[in-house]
Amino acid sequence: MSIPPEEAEERCAAFARQFAILPGAGGRFTLPARGASVDLPGDRVAGWEMIIGAILGLSPDQDPTDLHTLKAEFLRLGDPDAPVSFDVTPLRDTRNFVTRSVRVSQESGTLAQLTLGYSSRREGFAYQHAVPPPAHNPEAFPEMWEVAGIPGRRPFLPGSPVETRFSHQSRAGDPGRPSVQAQLRPVEGFTDDPAIRAAVFAGNTEGPISILLSLHLGLPIGAQASLDHQVWFHRPLAWDGWHTHEIWSDVATANRALIHCRIWDEQGDLLATVAQEVTHRT
Repeated sequence: MSIPPEEAEERCAAFARQFAILPGAGGRFTLPARGASVDLPGDRVAGWEMIIGAILGLSPDQDPTDLHTLKAEFLRLGDPDAPVSFDVTPLRDTRNFVTRSVRVSQESGTLAQLTLGYSSRREGFAYQHAVPPPAHNPEAFPEMWEVAGIPGRRPFLPGSPVETRFSHQSRAGDPGRPSVQAQLRPVEGFTDDPAIRAAVFAGNTEGPISILLSLHLGLPIGAQASLDHQVWFHRPLAWDGWHTHEIWSDVATANRALIHCRIWDEQGDLLATVAQEVTHRT
């Protein structure tokens, strides 16, 4: 069963409040302080917020659907009650590729350093040998708030207009490698603007991955933090229908886990490959 229309409407409204970007001069733009305007678990500016903010801030000059690579190094926790600044530095402008460096900061210092690569090229050699996981009916599976045991009906990413369901999740003590399979789609009534949908797609490469560590170690949501995050987008960013996030981890040492993710569309096309290093906040 899909989420109720009134909840979908509130998620869309929360997203609009959260990402009301303020343009500036000299390659700078700003996100206003989130504060209590959006009810998010945790006490920090989330990595996916920084990613979406950077992509939307760059969108007047760089089409988000052309994004082909994203790298983020998360350096310190941000204060949700303070505005977030984004400073852009051009790194490459060639016939086929454009690269931008984005420093995300507050008065406390640099929160993250992002590198975003764009390419409008649509022709050339192509292949896919990877095989998608078995298809499921996403609506038959629980939403994130049920899986994580969050009291009340709270979406995984409040303020992000995305429905998240889990068709598989390993739990603390389960044998074998930790793994999760998540199904995500934009909520009904979300904007058809392809640039905004692309930005939300990119932001949601960061959020669902971290839940793997919480489930495997029996940790509360928000107890983990991303250290660095890398995405390779294999096709133009578009989001229509369900996406399947196939998430697993093969190694963890010294309180750091390396987590991988492959993102598929309903046709079995591999859309993106993700690698992320996550730590447990102590």
